[in-house]
Amino acid sequence: NDLQKPSGLLSLLLFAGYLNPVRKLIVAKNPVYELAIPNHEVQYIYELRITEWVALQLDIDSDRYFNFVQLLAKGQIKDFQEALQQYLLNSTSFYQTGRKTAELFYNGFMLCLINTLKTYYLIYSEQEGIAGRADVMLIPKIHHGTQALVIEYKVTQDHDKLTEIARKGLQQIMKKGYTQPAKKHDHVTNVRAICIAFAEKNVAIAHDNLLL
Repeated sequence: NDLQKPSGLLSLLLFAGYLNPVRKLIVAKNPVYELAIPNHEVQYIYELRITEWVALQLDIDSDRYFNFVQLLAKGQIKDFQEALQQYLLNSTSFYQTGRKTAELFYNGFMLCLINTLKTYYLIYSEQEGIAGRADVMLIPKIHHGTQALVIEYKVTQDHDKLTEIARKGLQQIMKKGYTQPAKKHDHVTNVRAICIAFAEKNVAIAHDNLLL
């Protein structure tokens, strides 16, 4: 039963050596530690299992999934949104994780989504901008393009405001300077800012292309 709780699962991974503590964040009676994946072999296992899990949830094989994700990287946002909507509608219900933990479904989905593109991009999670941190930033590797991607995602239960929430997420990217770190890379000339908003099995995307 303990493994059904995040703390139980993380404790097992920690004691088994699949996660390592790297620093203490809070010094108190119950300290909180930052954890890290110990090596590339364990990272590969995580990526493989998460890819398998998301592929099962979306009922899609890895080749089709990669082609689907490429729509996002190529800026074909409308096609990507339509495909994503269809996959979510046909997938195993995210309610199997429970309503309160439904965000874990989207977290797992986004992690798998982004790692599929690692051949072509340097991937940064929670990269600090001027006044906050973007969920994900993708910097194209040299000779693989000049456009970076900054992705923010939101989860809500309000279907009627889904598009509005996506737009507000896009404004958050602009307002808090999430695209700023991309300027450190000389070969990057522009950034596509993307906010993906989820409401159960519905999705809305707001995006904009910004010159650096």
